[in-house]
Amino acid sequence: MAVVFAAAFALGNAVKYYLDIWKADRNVKSFQSAFDALYKGDAYGGKTPEETFDLYLAALKKGDLELASRYFVVERRKIITDDLLEMETKNQIADYIKELDSISRQGWVKKENDDKLDVRYSATRYMTKEIRAIDDNGIVISKKLLPGQYSSTMSFEKINNFWKLYSV
Repeated sequence: MAVVFAAAFALGNAVKYYLDIWKADRNVKSFQSAFDALYKGDAYGGKTPEETFDLYLAALKKGDLELASRYFVVERRKIITDDLLEMETKNQIADYIKELDSISRQGWVKKENDDKLDVRYSATRYMTKEIRAIDDNGIVISKKLLPGQYSSTMSFEKINNFWKLYSV
């Protein structure tokens, strides 16, 4: 009797284990399909990080903040749009464009990691600027930077053969 019970228990656990794996696999595929749907037909971005940066800067210069935000990964577009609109409200877009224009490509130090690329660069910032970031707990952190020279990092991700900005 104990042997039958032990065998049934082991069989039940094995079935549960494989059902859990099947459910997890199904959830991953569902998530991947939803993610792929977000980027289906999304051709915003360049073939290189430099091209994406240039497209972003050109959109800003045209005053098309919506287009500029499309060069970012989908999950960051809302916060980028909000930040750009806030800069526009405070008449800071021209200074931001001047700052981005001052970034020298010769100063880019690239660090590649799979389909991600971080570009470290030095740029002179002429205005007082508040930077905002979201930490791992989802809390918004802000810090005021005084005018001067700073070293910064831009991050790019390659999605569907297009480089997207993650952060500037």
